[in-house]
Amino acid sequence: MSPATQPVDWALANPVYALGLLVGAAIGIFYGFDGWRGDTADGELKDSPRVKNLIWVGTGAVAAFFGDVHAMDPDAKKPILLLCYFIACLSAAVLVVVGWGAVIAISRIAASRELRENGYALSDALGDYFFYGYRYYRRQAGQAKDDRFSQFIATYLAQVSYAVTAAGTATDTTRVEMARTILQCISAVVKSYHADQTDGLGIRANLTLIRPCTPENQFTQRLSFVLDAERATVRQCLQSAVYDVNENRSGIFLPLFDDEGRTLPGAPTALGHPDGLAIIGDTANIVFTAATPDAVRELVKAYFKGKLFKSFASMRVVGRGQPIGVVNVEARVKDVFGNSAEENRRIARYLLPFCSALGIIYVDVN
Repeated sequence: MSPATQPVDWALANPVYALGLLVGAAIGIFYGFDGWRGDTADGELKDSPRVKNLIWVGTGAVAAFFGDVHAMDPDAKKPILLLCYFIACLSAAVLVVVGWGAVIAISRIAASRELRENGYALSDALGDYFFYGYRYYRRQAGQAKDDRFSQFIATYLAQVSYAVTAAGTATDTTRVEMARTILQCISAVVKSYHADQTDGLGIRANLTLIRPCTPENQFTQRLSFVLDAERATVRQCLQSAVYDVNENRSGIFLPLFDDEGRTLPGAPTALGHPDGLAIIGDTANIVFTAATPDAVRELVKAYFKGKLFKSFASMRVVGRGQPIGVVNVEARVKDVFGNSAEENRRIARYLLPFCSALGIIYVDVN
């Protein structure tokens, strides 16, 4: 007797017990699905499908106990038949309910990075499902989405008003201060999107501006990620201008090449991208253009290896129809702008007004 045929051989030898297992499993599946698909939060215990469906469980047990089982198998024992029936019924019901809960858990984990999913914890979702049922869980999940979105919109509108005020009141002497205020608004919006109340994601924002590389400003000698033989050919660069925190930080000068094949990932790519957007979801896995020299690739990898942030997004800043710089948003976790192209674009759209405000402030700065 092979292991594969053992269940079949056992069922043929014990048809009554096999039938009890089959009927019990069928009733258990029905009990699990019907008992947990509804919403029992507002109903009385006597009206709960979990209580009502016990009639079906009891009916099967009564049929097994009073039925003429010996007509099928003279050696069958009713206590063993009832045991097979109840074991199968209980196992099937538990399997359905727990399996359904596992699907909910997986869906919550998969959606945990989404804006309107963050307000409903996994433990709350599973508790609501197991205690009240699937429809109650769906209702609570929908309410949590609406509440989170409302909170985000309130934060977003407040930050937009701050940015508009900063752009409208900026002068030559307050330009940096107002730009820092707008960058802080950007950080606040992204934090609110991710429901980051404690700065656990380490979200920061900064502004880089397009600058000419001339013998007078000596920017050519300060360029990063460029071969020495190429320095003299670089005519423009991106210079770190303002951060969202008022502290001393070492600036960076990124070369802007006339050859698109030599464009560096991140901020330089955002300048020429049709959407004005470049996303680096994981700084440990940066994609370079084919024309990027190996030596430059190693320089870039070494730079990011020494940084705390693990992902960043770059958005083009436009002033009077021309690119004038790039806003960079970074985080200590991967995928600061989400892990899908749709979410990338969604967050970028939220931040467009702030990039426009920065474009107003720096439109006349060379």
